[in-house]
Amino acid sequence: MKHQKVLITSILTFLAFSLTGCQFFGSSGNEGGNTKPEGTLSLDIYASNDFHGAVEYSSSSMGIELFGTYMKMKGEEENTLLLDQGDTWQGSIYSNYNHGAMITEVMAAAHFDARTVGNHDFDWGIEPLKANTRRSYKGYTVPTLAANVYDYDFDNKIEGNIQQSDIGVSSIISTLENGLKVGVVGIIGQHQITSITTTNVKDVCFKEHISIIKQEATSLREKGADIVIASCHTGQEDLMYNGLENYIDLALCGHTHQAQQGREGNLHYAQFGSYGEMIGKVHLDYNTKTKKVTNTQISEIYTNEVATYAKEIDADIANIVSTYNSECEAAASEVVATNADYFPTSDEAVNLMCKAIFDQCEIENQDVIFSYCNTARHYLPQTYSNRPWTYATLYQSFPFDNIVYIIDVTGSDIVREVYRYNNVCFNPTFNYQIDPNETYRIACIDYLAYHTNDYRVFDYFPSFSGQAVDQLDDNYRVILKNWLIRNGYNSGRYLYASDFSSSNDSFNKNLFQNI
Repeated sequence: MKHQKVLITSILTFLAFSLTGCQFFGSSGNEGGNTKPEGTLSLDIYASNDFHGAVEYSSSSMGIELFGTYMKMKGEEENTLLLDQGDTWQGSIYSNYNHGAMITEVMAAAHFDARTVGNHDFDWGIEPLKANTRRSYKGYTVPTLAANVYDYDFDNKIEGNIQQSDIGVSSIISTLENGLKVGVVGIIGQHQITSITTTNVKDVCFKEHISIIKQEATSLREKGADIVIASCHTGQEDLMYNGLENYIDLALCGHTHQAQQGREGNLHYAQFGSYGEMIGKVHLDYNTKTKKVTNTQISEIYTNEVATYAKEIDADIANIVSTYNSECEAAASEVVATNADYFPTSDEAVNLMCKAIFDQCEIENQDVIFSYCNTARHYLPQTYSNRPWTYATLYQSFPFDNIVYIIDVTGSDIVREVYRYNNVCFNPTFNYQIDPNETYRIACIDYLAYHTNDYRVFDYFPSFSGQAVDQLDDNYRVILKNWLIRNGYNSGRYLYASDFSSSNDSFNKNLFQNI
């Protein structure tokens, strides 16, 4: 039998891991020794972070079936934990189409011990996140951790005092087969509220995470936890040098997509890449006499080792993936462009999106001086005879469901924000002259239009009232898909990247006057 799990405070579930790896990273005490002191109990943790909906197997990702099968096999071993540090779902049509339900069920089938919420877990709003928090497979639900997610009064800018347990619990305690009691507290970095479309998180806040970790770790010790682990959707730079070594025994990190390790005394920090490129293994030895972790070993496990160990895909996991994939296969395979150049992430790909949004504004009779968008998540590849752009391709580059709003902002906002950041597509009748004191109408994705700072005040467009003039009928990715098809790029017309370079007048912000 696997160890028992006890939910502790307020907020719920996702990923986890155990241990074994190819590349040795670090240890403390008894380094490399095979003989363990009397009274030593061991724990293996298998960890992941920032999986980002990497459902498909590729040269850079093990894919969800292999990942889930390996984790399930490791989780069935004694004295193991499977832990995930968030941003699990968002990133591909195969995960986004079902709002993360497929990956959530795979993790439940693998019996992850816990997962921590990440900023991109809020990309569809609160309700889909809550639905995944409740989701189960054959009666098992993965505990989601969100210790510092609290209620918030956006209008009055006041943090509440109710931890949002329907999003995730604060912590869990797991009792292993060898008797070790392991507490896990999960937090999201407090500043990541600014990395989420404001309209999706108006009713919640992320409280200062260091004090929450310390408070929860103290509570877990009082409840009998021998070892305390912090599962954090934030990088180690937001955790170190705050005295956590006096409260926890291991910090598992995420969000920054790094393969890295840090150390303060005997406290280790570890993060394991992104997009399913690796799994992390952490081995801990605990001395029951000194009540201390005496040895920490950290390693990375890559696809080849995972595939060697998990020779056959688990039947339950294969069935989950097949069922959900069949629901979106027709949409994923829809061809949107047959002949296209390579479109880089930060320029031509974004300008293409801006052009599609601007043209849609004209179709919907929205008179704007320009459309405005931020970077693509992934480049758009050059097409070949058997490799056109499909709707799944667009999902890779533009995975979010951003709404396009029509907003009124001052020229001073435009001078400060638009000229320096992101990309635009100008109305050809616009004379490129901006009066800082005048009001202008633009088309802008929701993340940029409603962006707030840590104090929850509009900071990209301070003059924006918070009330949009209007919004376009579809999200930005659907707008681009329809634009490509409407203009014949799915039936042979060639799409030249050079037509969308920022050196062209339609996209060249350097033509602004009075800057």
